[in-house]
Amino acid sequence: MAKVPAYICRNRHGTYYFRLVLPSHARQYFPGHKRELRRSLKTDSRKVAICRARCYRVRVDEILGLLGNMAKKETIKVELITMLDLDFGDKKVGKIIIDEGSPEANAKAAKALLDQSTHVNTDSNRSDDLQGGPLLSEVIKLYVEDREDNKKWKEKTKLQYLDTLNLLIEVIGDKPIKSVQHENIRTFGSTLRKLPARRALIPIYKEKSIDQILQMENVPPMSSTTVRNHFSRLTAFYSWAHNNGYVPENYVNVLEMPSRNDDGPARRAFTTEELQVLFNGYLYKGEKPAGAHKWHKSRFWLPLLGLFSGARLSELAQLFEEDIQEVEGIWCFDFNDKVEKELKNVASRRLTPIHSTLIQMGFLEFVEDMKKAQNKKLFPELKKGPSGYGGSASKQFAGYRKKMGITCNPGEPRIVFHSFRNTVITNLAHQSVPEEHRSAVVGHATGKTVNGQVYTEAFPPSFTSPLVEKIQYDVDMSHISYDWYVRNRR
Repeated sequence: MAKVPAYICRNRHGTYYFRLVLPSHARQYFPGHKRELRRSLKTDSRKVAICRARCYRVRVDEILGLLGNMAKKETIKVELITMLDLDFGDKKVGKIIIDEGSPEANAKAAKALLDQSTHVNTDSNRSDDLQGGPLLSEVIKLYVEDREDNKKWKEKTKLQYLDTLNLLIEVIGDKPIKSVQHENIRTFGSTLRKLPARRALIPIYKEKSIDQILQMENVPPMSSTTVRNHFSRLTAFYSWAHNNGYVPENYVNVLEMPSRNDDGPARRAFTTEELQVLFNGYLYKGEKPAGAHKWHKSRFWLPLLGLFSGARLSELAQLFEEDIQEVEGIWCFDFNDKVEKELKNVASRRLTPIHSTLIQMGFLEFVEDMKKAQNKKLFPELKKGPSGYGGSASKQFAGYRKKMGITCNPGEPRIVFHSFRNTVITNLAHQSVPEEHRSAVVGHATGKTVNGQVYTEAFPPSFTSPLVEKIQYDVDMSHISYDWYVRNRR
C-alpha cells in the first residue's frame, strides 16, 4: 500500500487536501503572506489523492525554485504571487498571477519568470509530466486498485480489463495520459480490428510484435463482439479517468462500436445428432478406452446437468452439497452467491427444479455419496481459477467433444459447454414457453420496466417444475446411470 506523503491531509468529511508549509522567505509572495498552502484534491480516494498531490508538489517546488533564483539574481522583486487551483480537466497544471501594480511592471515580472523557468532543472521523462499528467500505466494501476478497493470486479473481470488496457499501451505507447488524443484512440481502434483473437495463445502470433502481425497475410481478425468488449472496457476506463480529473474528456467516443449482429450468434445449440453422439460416447457407455486415467464425477455429471437445467457451467461447477434442496416437496438446485460462490447477476439467484431424468439417473444418490464422504462441494476436484470453478471442466468437455468428432469451422458459431444453455432455451422456445418463463428457469434478467425489475417476485418451484419437465430430447439415454459410472468409470 502506497505511503501517504506528509503534504496530504484529510478533512472530517473524508476529502483529501494538499497542504504544504511555505518557507518563511517565500511567504511574502503569496496572498495574505500565509504560512501554508492548502488546496482541495477533490477526491475521497487515497490513491487518486496521492497522484494529484504529486502534481501540486512538483508545481509548488518549481515556483519556489523560480522565486529563489530571482531573489539570488535580484532581477526583480515580485510583490504578490497567487497560485490557483490545478485544473485536472485541462493540460495546464497551474498558473501564476503577478500583480506589480501596473501593466508595465507586470510584463517585466512575467518576462523574468519565463526567463528563469528555462534554467530550472526538470526531468522531461518523469511520470508526472506537467503537460501530460501521469503515465497511462500509472493511471491504469490506480483504476484497477480503485475497482478492487470498491469490490467492483471479480478476478475474471480484472484480467479482462488489464488485457484491454495493456493492449492500449502496446499499441500507442505508455505516454502521459493527457497527451493521448483522439488520433491515438483511432489508431488503437483500427489496429484492434486487424489483430487476431487470443494471439498470446496461438504459436504463430505469441512471439511476434503487433507490427509484425499486421504485416502478416491472411490473419483472421478478432470478432466484432470481441472488439466491442475491448471498446466497452476502454470507455469505462476513460470515463473513470475523466471523472477523476485525469483527462478533459472521454476520447473513446470517437470509436464506432461494432454492431452486435455483425458476427451473428457467438454460440449455437447442439443438434439432436450431436447430442446422440455425446451421450452415447465412452463417458456414458461401452468399454473404458485403453490408457484412460481415472475420471472425476464432474466429467460424467456436468454435461447432463447442463443439458437438463440450462445452467451456466460456472454455476454448476461451484455447487455445494447443501445447494441441493427439497423445497415444497420438489428437489432443486439453489443457485446462490453465498460463501465463495459467484453469480453473473442478481437474476442468477434462483431455485431451479431438478429434472426427473437426472433423478432417475441417480443424481440424488451421487449427492448422498458426497455427503457421506464429508465433501462440502459436489465437485471438489474442480479448483477455482480466473473464470471461477468451470475453467478446467470447460477444457475437459472440449477435449471429449472433439474426440467424439463434434467440431465447428472457423467463422461459424462455436460449440462449447455453454451450448447446452442455448439448447435448453431453444428447446423451450420451440414449445412456445414465454420468454419470461424461460428466463426464470435459466436465470436471465427480465423486465425492462420498474414493474418487471423491482416488484416481480421469483417464480416458486411449483411453477417452474413443469417448465423444466418440458425439456425433452429425442435422444436415447436409457443406458446412463450413476450406478454404471461407479462400477465402470472410477
